[in-house]
Amino acid sequence: METNKQINPINLFQEGKIVSGQSFIGRAALLAELNGLWEQTGGNASRSVIGLNRMGKSSLVRQFCENVKLKEPDVISVSLTLNKSTWPSLVQQIMQQIALSAEDEERQLDPLIADLCEKTCSITLEGCGNLTENTVMHNFTRLLDRMEKIGQKFLLIIDEFDGAKGCWGENASYFESLRDAAQKRGFFLIVSRRPLEVIEMESYGNSCFHNVFPEIHVTAFDPKKDMPEYYRVLEENYGVVLDEAEQEKAEEYTGFCPAFLAGLGSRLASAAISGDPQPTVEEIFSEQTFQTNYQKHYPEFLKRMKEDGLWDDIVRILMDISSVRTDLSKDDTFREAQINQLCCKGYLRKKQNGEYIVFSDDFAAWAKDKLFHQEEETIYQSLITAEVAIREMLKQEMPKIWAKNHPGRDWEQDYLSNTFVPNAIQYFTRIPVNKPVSELQKYLRNARRFDSNAGAADAAPIHIKMLMIEEYWEDGIKARFNSDPYSKWESYFSIIENIRNPLFHGNITTQTQTPKNYYLLKDANACANTIINQLS
Repeated sequence: METNKQINPINLFQEGKIVSGQSFIGRAALLAELNGLWEQTGGNASRSVIGLNRMGKSSLVRQFCENVKLKEPDVISVSLTLNKSTWPSLVQQIMQQIALSAEDEERQLDPLIADLCEKTCSITLEGCGNLTENTVMHNFTRLLDRMEKIGQKFLLIIDEFDGAKGCWGENASYFESLRDAAQKRGFFLIVSRRPLEVIEMESYGNSCFHNVFPEIHVTAFDPKKDMPEYYRVLEENYGVVLDEAEQEKAEEYTGFCPAFLAGLGSRLASAAISGDPQPTVEEIFSEQTFQTNYQKHYPEFLKRMKEDGLWDDIVRILMDISSVRTDLSKDDTFREAQINQLCCKGYLRKKQNGEYIVFSDDFAAWAKDKLFHQEEETIYQSLITAEVAIREMLKQEMPKIWAKNHPGRDWEQDYLSNTFVPNAIQYFTRIPVNKPVSELQKYLRNARRFDSNAGAADAAPIHIKMLMIEEYWEDGIKARFNSDPYSKWESYFSIIENIRNPLFHGNITTQTQTPKNYYLLKDANACANTIINQLS
């Protein structure tokens, strides 16, 4: 809906760019953390800023840099990307930027600093070997010592540090030199998608480099801290007000990812500026160009989950499969350490209703679709294949059952409208007070984004599918199971469902030692294969 506020002719929502100034929205808590660290340490600290791609890490550190320069113009700041630079060539770039920034700001450099910059930039690495590398690093050390002596504040930002794994390779000296430099005068920020410990381990694995850079995690926008500002910018600048239903859709599709929210905001603002009818959130996310722009990042998310060795944990959450725990006094599904690890890395987010979602509802639907079509492998493949087989069976049998029990009516439409739905399933199909849609309608909406033919059986979680089997067994489902009594198959269905149920963990054995030894996985797979063979 639109208000009568004056429209800002400039679109503040920038896509695919490092943003600052008025275009930098949210992140007040993270900026306050960096600002506070700068003040408390007098500009002498080091941090690793990590997070998934498209979370706004680069924008955050650049905005912090602008804030520092605004308050303290004399600070020497250097911001660069690692690319394929070796440590010596990176030092040369740093020295070059120090000299150029002084010229641009018409600021006089300390004579020794200026001399060190000039000499270092003039060194040619080719053919000089270790002597030249040592000279470059020696000059940088002298420069930092000089800064400390004269009280010169120095801010260094190295972006895209993930590349160190490839371009620094086994050169432990590069990591050690940067580690040593960070312990001198200056404020060092290293920005990467993956933890430094992982980069370090995959490079040479024999240093404590990562311990010098405590982590600052940049994950999705905080619903309570960041999103109010996002909605305020939309309203105050473009007269765009998203109602509760539209906000819920924005949350489902974006997962509060800043880049995706920027794309959504850009299109809403653009329509307001042009005087065009305001599109809905669903219309924007259904647009082919927009889908191409934001869904291209999904494979990168998935790739990193696999590289970090967390894919099966992610599948467990996506498919509601329970995790093993070693402390039988607790009935939580995931051990606290696992939850914290996944949340800190940005994979997992706790929703307002207490549920956990992997990145976003939209990503979850995308990943589930790939799992259902066996495009991605997991140790849970048999369980997922059994669920697909049950789903397809219900899609075939439920129309027949409904035609017999409720002639002339459509079973899916009745389920979507909570009509003739069994009491045991109504919680999933009823529309709650003050909510626009039921859980079934919401899940179906997500499922149809990646499968236009998805129906109620596709959207229903496994426990609802199992309830449907039991409820309609005598109405026709049993014909697909040799017309056996439900009691003969109940244990098979039960173990498939209960492996997802945290309250079923009372039988965890003392032999459970690692997250890879999942409770009842062997038995569950055996039951799943029996069901698959029966329904195939």
